[in-house]
Amino acid sequence: MRLLTALLVLPLLVGAAIALGSTMRAGADGPCGTSHDAMDAEEFAFLADLQDWRDANLENSSPLTPSGPLNAAAAWFAEYLAAGGSTNGHSDKYGRDYYDRALDCGWPPVLGGMGEGGIFTTTAAQAAAAMPHKEFEVPNDPRYYPLRCIGVGRAEADGETVWIMLLAQFPANQDCPSAQYSAQTASAPSPTPIQTPEPTPSSWRSWVPGIAND
Repeated sequence: MRLLTALLVLPLLVGAAIALGSTMRAGADGPCGTSHDAMDAEEFAFLADLQDWRDANLENSSPLTPSGPLNAAAAWFAEYLAAGGSTNGHSDKYGRDYYDRALDCGWPPVLGGMGEGGIFTTTAAQAAAAMPHKEFEVPNDPRYYPLRCIGVGRAEADGETVWIMLLAQFPANQDCPSAQYSAQTASAPSPTPIQTPEPTPSSWRSWVPGIAND
Protein backbone atom coordinates (compact mmCIF):
# COMPACT_ATOMS: atom_id res chain seq x y z
CA MET A 1 0.00 0.00 0.00
CA ARG A 2 1.40 3.41 -0.83
CA LEU A 3 0.09 6.85 -0.14
CA LEU A 4 -0.25 9.03 -3.20
CA THR A 5 -1.39 12.31 -1.75
CA ALA A 6 -2.30 13.71 1.60
CA LEU A 7 -3.64 17.15 2.11
CA LEU A 8 -5.06 19.61 4.53
CA VAL A 9 -8.50 21.12 4.10
CA LEU A 10 -8.80 24.33 6.09
CA PRO A 11 -11.77 26.53 6.95
CA LEU A 12 -11.67 29.69 4.86
CA LEU A 13 -12.17 33.01 6.61
CA VAL A 14 -14.83 35.08 4.87
CA GLY A 15 -12.74 38.24 5.01
CA ALA A 16 -9.78 36.49 3.45
CA ALA A 17 -11.97 35.05 0.73
CA ILE A 18 -13.29 38.47 -0.21
CA ALA A 19 -9.75 39.81 -0.34
CA LEU A 20 -8.83 37.02 -2.74
CA GLY A 21 -11.82 37.55 -5.00
CA SER A 22 -9.69 38.63 -7.94
CA THR A 23 -7.95 35.24 -7.97
CA MET A 24 -11.06 33.18 -8.72
CA ARG A 25 -10.38 30.55 -11.36
CA ALA A 26 -12.81 29.34 -13.95
CA GLY A 27 -11.11 26.00 -14.51
CA ALA A 28 -8.61 24.94 -17.14
CA ASP A 29 -11.24 23.64 -19.56
CA GLY A 30 -9.71 20.19 -19.64
CA PRO A 31 -11.33 16.76 -20.03
CA CYS A 32 -13.71 15.21 -17.54
CA GLY A 33 -15.76 12.07 -17.49
CA THR A 34 -15.29 8.32 -17.46
CA SER A 35 -17.53 5.29 -17.81
CA HIS A 36 -17.69 4.99 -14.01
CA ASP A 37 -18.36 8.51 -12.69
CA ALA A 38 -21.21 7.40 -10.44
CA MET A 39 -20.22 5.73 -7.17
CA ASP A 40 -20.60 1.95 -6.99
CA ALA A 41 -21.12 -0.33 -3.99
CA GLU A 42 -17.42 -0.49 -3.07
CA GLU A 43 -17.06 3.28 -3.23
CA PHE A 44 -20.14 3.68 -1.04
CA ALA A 45 -18.54 1.22 1.41
CA PHE A 46 -15.46 3.46 1.51
CA LEU A 47 -17.69 6.47 2.15
CA ALA A 48 -19.48 4.67 5.00
CA ASP A 49 -16.17 3.75 6.65
CA LEU A 50 -14.88 7.30 6.29
CA GLN A 51 -18.12 8.69 7.73
CA ASP A 52 -17.88 6.35 10.71
CA TRP A 53 -14.31 7.48 11.38
CA ARG A 54 -15.19 11.17 11.20
CA ASP A 55 -18.25 10.72 13.41
CA ALA A 56 -16.16 8.91 16.02
CA ASN A 57 -13.15 11.22 15.98
CA LEU A 58 -14.20 14.74 15.00
CA GLU A 59 -16.41 17.34 16.59
CA ASN A 60 -19.41 18.59 14.58
CA SER A 61 -19.01 15.94 11.90
CA SER A 62 -21.46 16.51 9.04
CA PRO A 63 -23.02 13.75 6.93
CA LEU A 64 -20.91 13.38 3.78
CA THR A 65 -23.04 13.67 0.65
CA PRO A 66 -21.83 12.46 -2.77
CA SER A 67 -21.61 15.19 -5.40
CA GLY A 68 -21.77 14.50 -9.13
CA PRO A 69 -19.02 16.97 -10.14
CA LEU A 70 -16.70 15.75 -7.38
CA ASN A 71 -17.34 12.10 -8.26
CA ALA A 72 -16.57 12.84 -11.92
CA ALA A 73 -13.36 14.67 -11.04
CA ALA A 74 -12.24 11.91 -8.67
CA ALA A 75 -13.06 9.15 -11.17
CA TRP A 76 -11.19 10.91 -13.98
CA PHE A 77 -8.04 11.43 -11.91
CA ALA A 78 -8.10 7.85 -10.60
CA GLU A 79 -8.30 6.57 -14.17
CA TYR A 80 -5.59 9.01 -15.25
CA LEU A 81 -3.21 7.72 -12.58
CA ALA A 82 -4.08 4.09 -13.24
CA ALA A 83 -3.22 4.69 -16.91
CA GLY A 84 0.27 5.82 -15.97
CA GLY A 85 -0.26 9.53 -15.38
CA SER A 86 2.17 11.39 -13.17
CA THR A 87 1.96 10.70 -9.46
CA ASN A 88 4.02 13.79 -8.66
CA GLY A 89 1.37 15.76 -6.84
CA HIS A 90 -2.18 16.75 -7.69
CA SER A 91 -1.50 18.06 -11.21
CA ASP A 92 -2.36 16.35 -14.49
CA LYS A 93 -0.80 16.85 -17.91
CA TYR A 94 -3.31 19.63 -18.63
CA GLY A 95 -1.84 21.73 -15.84
CA ARG A 96 -4.86 21.29 -13.58
CA ASP A 97 -4.95 20.57 -9.88
CA TYR A 98 -7.93 18.97 -8.15
CA TYR A 99 -9.81 22.25 -7.83
CA ASP A 100 -9.46 22.95 -11.57
CA ARG A 101 -10.69 19.44 -12.38
CA ALA A 102 -13.68 19.89 -10.10
CA LEU A 103 -14.57 23.14 -11.87
CA ASP A 104 -14.21 21.46 -15.26
CA CYS A 105 -16.57 18.73 -14.05
CA GLY A 106 -19.27 21.22 -13.06
CA TRP A 107 -18.40 22.22 -9.49
CA PRO A 108 -19.59 25.79 -8.79
CA PRO A 109 -16.97 28.34 -7.64
CA VAL A 110 -18.43 28.69 -4.15
CA LEU A 111 -16.85 30.14 -1.04
CA GLY A 112 -15.05 27.35 0.75
CA GLY A 113 -12.09 25.01 0.85
CA MET A 114 -11.53 21.78 -1.05
CA GLY A 115 -9.07 18.95 -0.56
CA GLU A 116 -8.00 15.80 -2.38
CA GLY A 117 -6.46 12.61 -1.09
CA GLY A 118 -5.28 9.55 -2.97
CA ILE A 119 -3.80 6.16 -2.22
CA PHE A 120 -2.70 3.00 -4.00
CA THR A 121 -4.19 0.07 -2.09
CA THR A 122 -6.71 -2.73 -2.64
CA THR A 123 -9.94 -2.73 -0.66
CA ALA A 124 -12.31 0.02 0.37
CA ALA A 125 -11.64 -0.76 4.03
CA GLN A 126 -7.88 -0.37 3.56
CA ALA A 127 -8.35 2.92 1.74
CA ALA A 128 -10.72 4.28 4.37
CA ALA A 129 -8.35 3.26 7.16
CA ALA A 130 -5.41 5.00 5.49
CA MET A 131 -7.13 8.21 4.36
CA PRO A 132 -8.08 9.82 7.69
CA HIS A 133 -4.61 10.40 9.06
CA LYS A 134 -3.70 13.70 10.67
CA GLU A 135 -4.15 15.79 7.51
CA PHE A 136 -7.79 14.73 7.32
CA GLU A 137 -8.60 15.35 10.96
CA VAL A 138 -10.51 18.48 10.06
CA PRO A 139 -13.52 19.18 12.29
CA ASN A 140 -16.35 21.37 11.14
CA ASP A 141 -16.25 24.88 12.57
CA PRO A 142 -19.76 26.37 12.99
CA ARG A 143 -18.40 29.73 11.80
CA TYR A 144 -17.68 28.37 8.32
CA TYR A 145 -19.31 26.19 5.70
CA PRO A 146 -19.18 22.52 6.77
CA LEU A 147 -17.11 19.87 5.04
CA ARG A 148 -19.98 17.85 3.63
CA CYS A 149 -19.71 17.26 -0.14
CA ILE A 150 -17.57 14.38 -1.32
CA GLY A 151 -16.47 12.63 -4.47
CA VAL A 152 -14.95 9.14 -4.55
CA GLY A 153 -13.34 7.44 -7.54
CA ARG A 154 -11.19 4.37 -8.05
CA ALA A 155 -9.44 2.56 -10.90
CA GLU A 156 -7.36 -0.60 -11.19
CA ALA A 157 -3.59 -0.39 -11.65
CA ASP A 158 -1.34 -3.48 -11.78
CA GLY A 159 -3.01 -5.38 -8.98
CA GLU A 160 -3.57 -2.29 -6.87
CA THR A 161 -6.47 0.11 -6.82
CA VAL A 162 -6.07 3.86 -7.13
CA TRP A 163 -8.49 5.59 -4.75
CA ILE A 164 -9.18 9.32 -5.03
CA MET A 165 -11.31 11.32 -2.61
CA LEU A 166 -12.40 14.95 -2.95
CA LEU A 167 -13.86 16.69 0.10
CA ALA A 168 -15.33 20.18 -0.06
CA GLN A 169 -17.00 22.80 2.09
CA PHE A 170 -20.51 23.77 1.00
CA PRO A 171 -23.41 25.75 2.54
CA ALA A 172 -25.44 23.62 4.94
CA ASN A 173 -28.76 24.95 3.61
CA GLN A 174 -28.06 23.88 0.02
CA ASP A 175 -27.87 20.47 -1.62
CA CYS A 176 -24.45 19.34 -2.75
CA PRO A 177 -24.21 19.86 -6.53
CA SER A 178 -25.48 16.73 -8.20
CA ALA A 179 -25.18 17.63 -11.88
CA GLN A 180 -22.35 15.92 -13.66
CA TYR A 181 -19.65 17.70 -15.60
CA SER A 182 -20.47 20.37 -18.14
CA ALA A 183 -17.04 20.75 -19.74
CA GLN A 184 -15.70 18.72 -22.63
CA THR A 185 -15.65 14.97 -22.11
CA ALA A 186 -12.62 12.85 -22.85
CA SER A 187 -11.18 9.61 -21.60
CA ALA A 188 -7.97 9.34 -19.66
CA PRO A 189 -4.73 8.55 -21.53
CA SER A 190 -4.17 5.06 -22.91
CA PRO A 191 -2.78 2.70 -20.30
CA THR A 192 1.00 2.54 -19.91
CA PRO A 193 3.05 0.69 -17.30
CA ILE A 194 2.73 2.40 -13.96
CA GLN A 195 5.82 3.26 -11.95
CA THR A 196 7.07 0.74 -9.41
CA PRO A 197 5.86 1.71 -5.95
CA GLU A 198 8.50 3.40 -3.82
CA PRO A 199 9.37 1.69 -0.53
CA THR A 200 8.53 4.79 1.50
CA PRO A 201 5.21 6.52 0.77
CA SER A 202 5.45 10.15 -0.18
CA SER A 203 2.88 12.62 1.01
CA TRP A 204 2.24 16.32 0.93
CA ARG A 205 -0.52 18.74 1.75
CA SER A 206 -2.54 21.14 -0.33
CA TRP A 207 -5.76 23.10 -0.29
CA VAL A 208 -7.44 25.49 -2.67
CA PRO A 209 -10.08 28.11 -1.82
CA GLY A 210 -13.07 28.60 -4.06
CA ILE A 211 -14.35 32.15 -4.25
CA ALA A 212 -18.04 33.04 -4.51
CA ASN A 213 -19.21 35.03 -7.51
CA ASP A 214 -20.79 37.58 -5.22
